[in-house]
Amino acid sequence: MAGRSDGGEEAYRPDLSDAAFVARLESGFRETLPPWDEAGAIKTALLDHFDRRETPRFFLQPSDVAAAIDRIAQRHPQWREAVVERVQADLAQGVPLYDRLGPPAERLFDGPADPSLEEAAGADTLYRYKALRMAFLPRLCLACCHGAVPAGTIETVLKGFIGACSRPELRYGYPTDLVVTQRAIALSWSLVFLLSLRAAGDEEAEDAAWLALKILLSDIDFLSSRIGQSVANNHLLVDGFAGWYLGSLFPEAEAAAAFCERGEEIWLAELERQIYGDGGSFEHCTHYHEMACELSVAYRLLKRRNDAELPAGFEDKLRSMLSLQAALSGPEAEPLPLGDATEDPVFPLDAAESWATGAMRAALNALYPGSVDAPREDCPSLQRAFWLFGGALPAAADAGEEPGFCAFPEAGLYVINDEELSARLVFRSGLAPGARHWAGHMHADFLSFYLSVQGQPLIVDAGTYSYRYARKAGDAAETSWRAYFMGPQAHNTLSLPGCDPLGPCPGDFRPRDTVASVSTTLQRQEDGITWLEGELQGVPQLTGYRRGLIHSPGAYALLYDCFAGPLPTEPCLLSFQCPSGATLVQEGPCLHLVSGDRSASLHLDPQLTVDGILDGSLEPIGGWVSPSYGCLEAAPQLKLNRPPQGRITALAILPGAARRETLVTAGTDAEGALQITVRHGSTVDSFTIMLQTRAPTAEGTPRRGDLHLWKRLDEPQPSLE
Repeated sequence: MAGRSDGGEEAYRPDLSDAAFVARLESGFRETLPPWDEAGAIKTALLDHFDRRETPRFFLQPSDVAAAIDRIAQRHPQWREAVVERVQADLAQGVPLYDRLGPPAERLFDGPADPSLEEAAGADTLYRYKALRMAFLPRLCLACCHGAVPAGTIETVLKGFIGACSRPELRYGYPTDLVVTQRAIALSWSLVFLLSLRAAGDEEAEDAAWLALKILLSDIDFLSSRIGQSVANNHLLVDGFAGWYLGSLFPEAEAAAAFCERGEEIWLAELERQIYGDGGSFEHCTHYHEMACELSVAYRLLKRRNDAELPAGFEDKLRSMLSLQAALSGPEAEPLPLGDATEDPVFPLDAAESWATGAMRAALNALYPGSVDAPREDCPSLQRAFWLFGGALPAAADAGEEPGFCAFPEAGLYVINDEELSARLVFRSGLAPGARHWAGHMHADFLSFYLSVQGQPLIVDAGTYSYRYARKAGDAAETSWRAYFMGPQAHNTLSLPGCDPLGPCPGDFRPRDTVASVSTTLQRQEDGITWLEGELQGVPQLTGYRRGLIHSPGAYALLYDCFAGPLPTEPCLLSFQCPSGATLVQEGPCLHLVSGDRSASLHLDPQLTVDGILDGSLEPIGGWVSPSYGCLEAAPQLKLNRPPQGRITALAILPGAARRETLVTAGTDAEGALQITVRHGSTVDSFTIMLQTRAPTAEGTPRRGDLHLWKRLDEPQPSLE
């Protein structure tokens, strides 16, 4: 052992020599090997073993790969084109490390990590860790299988890593269990691709497979004594999965059986602890929820492939998790990145290290027919499902129309699909009172709203940008980015100056617990109308604050903000973030939003005034999105002023290009009831909202509290009681 990590611990330095590698194999397996002095015999015997063994079964065998590559050539040539193009850029220009480029793939590990990567990102070690995950390796192997790159290229890359492990200056070969697990999973797939090339007579592929196997089993050795020691939540969840996955698929490794059993125990316990009954995650973060989905799909497929029983209740849990992902992303599989996110997939089996929304929707369609339709064929991550399902896309089942309304109350998410307007509306209420949670990766997005039209996001989440609180030491302008992207000002909700409902963020991540929550005060559907409302709790400055969403199908979405308690003394702002490249133009009380060839209009209650449209502003900060980790782009953000004495304000959102004349008014009547009127075209809709429970009538009949009524003047009056 030599060298030290930044934390003062000794850096892990594996002996990756051939002799040490063979010696680490378990004794029963080692006794079947030819003598070490027979040159090349052990390499041949080992690779033959992993090539020909029938159990345990991987997602597909090396002998299945060639047929899968042929299927891609015949049915999905765009996948080959995308993989080859990306790999050629990796080799010529450099391997992407989030928003920056590292060295070209063949020189990626030739020297110590470039300190400028970390210095430019404010001590963000994720940039140094990125290459060590080796997410680029499976696509490099796929390019070899497609005949576009020689296998000797992979051998060069792996030799570079092995050489780096022996250099005194290497301090990050094994920085965290999560990084090593992701590399081991990438290597497990790369090994299958390389063994298929070896079987076709590629001698360079044999040498590369030998190196991949050495690193893989070394990674397994490293992890085997550490299962269950990772930090909480997503790291620990992956920790347990890694123990089960690597222990069950590579029983040749020492102590495989023990850490396989221990890993599965941790994996299932963490999944139960972290996932709500409706499929949502207690971190309230769609990226880490997707990671849990990806792991769960792999677990389910491998269990069935190896004729093993699934735990009781697992199928129902997986279906709920995938249903939430599908509802948020829609048939276009467009991710909605709520909470923290990075581009670090567990199974990097497509051209880009992207979200897995397409793959997860395909899995839901295949595993639970009738749930949703399959995703469109141009979804970037669909190739991931192709490989997870054994080198063939699963047969697609026709589920018909998207459900008009999906509710995930424990996850604090409600999704409305307006088929007539081709619009998807997401109402994010937030953490339910008393729900188990871990706030570290949460953003202050309580009572926020999102809109997409025909799959094009129009009102969006701002993203993450960085996990580091201070991007540049001593630069005051830079220290606010983490707080901004986590805070309410970056989200489509109400905000007060200096008030973060989740509390101040003292460092890179929030404290575990928060007292803030949202109680769902209304969820109702009748006569085609969907009415949702939530009340923020645990935030003294915003006591009694409620936001509601009323959806009139084929017409509009009505957002209202009201206070059932004391009015805030500080001025309130309402924010709406648009995507990069969008335009937002005001015409009187109406704002027209256009992004690409999709549009919507926002019609304001006269009490609301436009405070400004920020677009890449630093003073005040606003008008920024981060479409991927480390990427910062200017994008228009609408800021609206609420009147200081206004108990209720409202605005109508009309998806689509039609600029129908629409007038919205909001106020209170003599009895304190809140009233909203929407005049659109020849139709007038009137809504009444009672904030308090009324006293019983003289006859003693109790009056229902929170009574909500609506009427349409040119139609019989329906009621929502």
